[in-house]
Amino acid sequence: MKLMRFYHVNYIHNYFQNTLGFYGLNHRRIGATVQISWFSSPPGDPRNAWYSPINNWYVGGDSGDGNLYFGRGSRIHGVNNLARAADVIYHEYTHAVIDHIRPLAYREESGAMHEGTADYFSCSILNDPIIGEWVVSNPQGFRNLDNRLRYPDDYVGQVHSDGRIYGGALWDLRKLLGQNIADRIIFEGMKRFPDAPAQIYFLTGLNAIIDADRRLHGFSNHEN
Repeated sequence: MKLMRFYHVNYIHNYFQNTLGFYGLNHRRIGATVQISWFSSPPGDPRNAWYSPINNWYVGGDSGDGNLYFGRGSRIHGVNNLARAADVIYHEYTHAVIDHIRPLAYREESGAMHEGTADYFSCSILNDPIIGEWVVSNPQGFRNLDNRLRYPDDYVGQVHSDGRIYGGALWDLRKLLGQNIADRIIFEGMKRFPDAPAQIYFLTGLNAIIDADRRLHGFSNHEN
């Protein structure tokens, strides 16, 4: 399990660095704690994994330690060890990347963008639109980005659920343009978000991606 965690954290680190030119986490040590349970130290939900943000996404909350945490799973709830799932590791590491580039308020649309983008890069790297199928021993997994969800019809005000809307749109873009172009303009688009975490919306993300495409490809993909 430690070997798998080590391999996949380094794999996605290298992907962001070597493919997308992101060096922002090179000089920051990120811990990855495994075997989290109700009674561990620190305690946590064994059915969950999370990134503890150094920048305060949570309105009124405290900043975290910048580390990754993975629950040990729960037989009662049918959840396998989350530290053994590559898609979960990639998802949580992408949260750290987003947190470094442009902190987003972890609520409403901006929080859904945080989750949807983390889902997207995990799914894109693995070429699989489903997150968590091994963790829950179910081919439907936690979330599926290859969906028909639309805003505002399917918006419910919960960041993981609504992240499927934003992540699904990113996945649609990938299907149209291919992984290389889509990953690049989605990543570059994040750099163009306004420096105001509570004022970032789905439309902000769309406009930022269009602007990134204009700068990188001269609007050649705009009609898509």
